[in-house]
Amino acid sequence: MIEINSKDLVGLKNALIREPPSAALPKTVGDRTAGGGIWRLFSEQYPAGGILAWNSADVWRLSWPDLPSSLLFVGEDIFGNQLTCASGCENVFLWNHENGNLTDLSLDPATLLETVLQAGLDWIDFYTPEMLAVARTRLLDVPENCHLHWTQPLILGGRVSTKNTSVLETVSHMKFHAALWAKLRDLPPGTEIVAKPKP
Repeated sequence: MIEINSKDLVGLKNALIREPPSAALPKTVGDRTAGGGIWRLFSEQYPAGGILAWNSADVWRLSWPDLPSSLLFVGEDIFGNQLTCASGCENVFLWNHENGNLTDLSLDPATLLETVLQAGLDWIDFYTPEMLAVARTRLLDVPENCHLHWTQPLILGGRVSTKNTSVLETVSHMKFHAALWAKLRDLPPGTEIVAKPKP
């Protein structure tokens, strides 16, 4: 994949005049990266089966039963967090694949990508400087069909460090986190979780 450029953004802005983001994004900026390769933008071919396959219930979304069907995932970061457009909302959101939380990025798709092209990802509160440093360090180790996984997930107290990462295939990664969150979601706040040591 190649990084988005200003010409891609002109094409996106023109397409958004005529089409919704669900159609305009894959055609104009799909198969591109942003934020120095940390964001991957979906197309009609990428990921495997294309944007429609990735968003279909039977690939991985069924594992997240509370995930609103109105969310269309249009890209992701290398950790597996999903860039999403919600029907009836102009802004792009970042969906946290560990706990299902949505972060409003407060910008429409074209303005968001233009801002990322000019300023990178450091301005987005969701990403700590340490997280971005890990992503940049491991970027070339993560194939397009994989995510960079926190070996001890952050929701279980995992540290944001390169040593706490491994590479997992995308679909299995998303299903793993759905199963993990299903076990944790109803626990009272402050519950202490003790990870089972590996044999």
